[in-house]
Amino acid sequence: MLWSMIPETKAFCPRGLGMVPYMLPSSVEPAKETIKLIDEDYDVVIWEKHGVFAVDADIIDAQLRDMTAAFNLPK
Repeated sequence: MLWSMIPETKAFCPRGLGMVPYMLPSSVEPAKETIKLIDEDYDVVIWEKHGVFAVDADIIDAQLRDMTAAFNLPK
């Protein structure tokens, strides 16, 4: 649904976005849900009413790799 509203999301998050429903901030539950979604192969997780979590080894390499994949650019 997010991709239909904000199409450029696909350029920066080609593997999609994991979503953690609202939970008590600073508790262990959001961390556990985040780890579960990262293990499911998401690299970006949105915490409802709280923020965003993203992982990769290097932000520049990650953005270039994701944009290359999203737009079918030559490597």
